[in-house]
Amino acid sequence: MPEKVGAAFDSSEAEAPGSYEGTLKVSMTVLDPNGNSIGSNETFYAGVFADSGHTQKASSDLVSTNPIAIPMNRGSYAEAAVPVIITGDTPIHLYVTETTEDGTPVKKADSFGYDWTVKGGVLMMSSYKLNAEVEIVNQWPEGSVVPTIEPLPTDVPPEVTETPEAMPTSAPAGETVTPVPAAEGATPTPVVITPDDLTPTPAGGEAQTHEGAVQTGDDTDLAGWLALLFASFVMSIAIFSAFFRRRKI
Repeated sequence: MPEKVGAAFDSSEAEAPGSYEGTLKVSMTVLDPNGNSIGSNETFYAGVFADSGHTQKASSDLVSTNPIAIPMNRGSYAEAAVPVIITGDTPIHLYVTETTEDGTPVKKADSFGYDWTVKGGVLMMSSYKLNAEVEIVNQWPEGSVVPTIEPLPTDVPPEVTETPEAMPTSAPAGETVTPVPAAEGATPTPVVITPDDLTPTPAGGEAQTHEGAVQTGDDTDLAGWLALLFASFVMSIAIFSAFFRRRKI
């Protein structure tokens, strides 16, 4: 007896003892008349049948989703997978073909706008072979007017808005501080900070300014006192001179 594949024991068991859950994957490819991949916005369907003539649908105990919907979402390739419940070691035979939404095979439908092919549509599944794949290709017939389908937009990273940094409130005298522009592309305006900008402003008044040399200690007006002293000295000399003249006479 061949050894069972590991997937048979790793898969989840159904309610009945000795039953296994397999997977049926169906892929869909859309081509233009020249055989090139082309996007489509349609939803295609694949039906699972119990006979090769595609007249009897597979039991819902085997395949709960039937037919299988395959939305293209503007792409040229898509796939869908459904679980298949396999009971015991007896193989089951399934037949997959493309159908309409109501499960009617496209070969029996009144109209179908594609040339279609199915690869791997006859399959056998068992506890030894739990997975199966079917490939379906839909090609636009020669001379068809193929609609243009815009592809899905790629992810665009969100725009990052930078917050301008606050301009310094003080700087060494004479240093130029350039603030960050509020909007990208704006020309920054340089700001020159002078010593006068650093002079504190008293409350309720204008800034105090000082010119000339810095003074320390007593701020008395010395020039006035010196002038007064000089005048007193001259007057003293004049008095003494007049006194000595009178004595000589």
